[in-house]
Amino acid sequence: MVKYISCGKCNNKYKFLFFSILFLLIYRFSFGFSFDGEEKYKLMLPKNSNFSEHFLIHQIFIYLSCIILSFILFIIEKIKHNPEEGINLLDSPNEIKYKGSFVDDLTLIYKENYEKDHLKKSNSKIILTILLYVFLEQTELIFIKCFIHMDFWMLKLYILAFLNLILFKIKIYKHQKLAFVINSISVLLQVIVVTLTLIEGNISKSLYANYWYFTIIGLIIYFLYASFISYTFIKIKQLIDLKFVSINLILFFYGFLGFLFCCCECIILIFIYSENDNYNYLFRIKYDDKNYIDNFMAYFNSLKNETISVDVKIEVLNIFIGGASFSGYKFYVLKIIETLTPLHKIFSYPIYYFIQKFIILLFKGHDIFKDGNDNIYMKYKLIIDLFSDLMSIIGFLIYIEIIELNFCDFNYNLRKNIILRGDKDTFQILPNNKRIDNDDKTNSEFDESILNSSSSEIYD
Repeated sequence: MVKYISCGKCNNKYKFLFFSILFLLIYRFSFGFSFDGEEKYKLMLPKNSNFSEHFLIHQIFIYLSCIILSFILFIIEKIKHNPEEGINLLDSPNEIKYKGSFVDDLTLIYKENYEKDHLKKSNSKIILTILLYVFLEQTELIFIKCFIHMDFWMLKLYILAFLNLILFKIKIYKHQKLAFVINSISVLLQVIVVTLTLIEGNISKSLYANYWYFTIIGLIIYFLYASFISYTFIKIKQLIDLKFVSINLILFFYGFLGFLFCCCECIILIFIYSENDNYNYLFRIKYDDKNYIDNFMAYFNSLKNETISVDVKIEVLNIFIGGASFSGYKFYVLKIIETLTPLHKIFSYPIYYFIQKFIILLFKGHDIFKDGNDNIYMKYKLIIDLFSDLMSIIGFLIYIEIIELNFCDFNYNLRKNIILRGDKDTFQILPNNKRIDNDDKTNSEFDESILNSSSSEIYD
């Protein structure tokens, strides 16, 4: 078996993937998660039904937590690089960010070129990029509420590979094309889940369950979203690698812009309501006999209600746990983009969704499968979704070369084999077929750094 399938070298930086998934799971279950929109199978730790539907107001708190974390990281960085000077909170964000943010081996030429760059222009690029990121996240949040199960995140693999091909001329090799084929199985399984939702016809779950033609509209919207979010990940990677923008500063702008965006969004939504209960997949907040997407007044009235004082305490706990875990998740997402590639960020999706559904099965599986035919569609969708995630995981593992297929030339263009062929060619062109002894260690260290780094995938 090892002859045909082997494991690639595990990069130490993959720990950021693990931490990002862990924090995302804590965040999701702190505010509540229910597969297929079934409230009776909702998993929330601890459970709080009175405030769990205020998802946009919760977004305000979690963006605020990102601001707090960014300032904590700024202070830690300031102490680390200037322990004798202490902390001066009057320092500008740029000064805190730039000082000590260069890698040790950065040449003076790069540093001088960077210092000549216009800071205002750089900051405007950061703001526009992060604002687009926040807007797309909020769009996805509303989209999933209206178009349940139409989160075709596996398409981002194709989109990101295409963007890398167009923007950076990064070739797509044979083993990666095989990964595309395997990942397409995941796409087809997700189409089956969407089809089952259509057949089920529960109009309280999704917009397209009532109007089938919204399936096509939903697919178009999601494709546009996936394209823009993939492009945004690439732009963030460029800001970090080419503009030397600290992830602490990106996290600050992300939290600040997200906080402002969600505050404005919640204020606008006070004037948008529905009196039709058929749209309760989105309009879940009831206030003054009307249904709202979210509502500040309903939220604060609930906080003042003495009869649910226990729920208020749980809400505070949920906000603290959810905010801390979300800010941790975003920090490690930026670490993934910084030290690996945007592709690895997308790779975290199938792992997260698979673990998420496994936890649902672990805690709610008995209730789900004992209900007979009451939720037969949900059972099928849950099982198919699990297999969809599993197939995508396999495809991604092949694409990023953790799984190596040693047959049919699938391993010919693995990164390590390309480096070995390059070393062989270098050996052949050197005089007398001899390497310089002093360079042996250097070449070995260089090869090791290439194998452990994924940034070269974008900027080849």
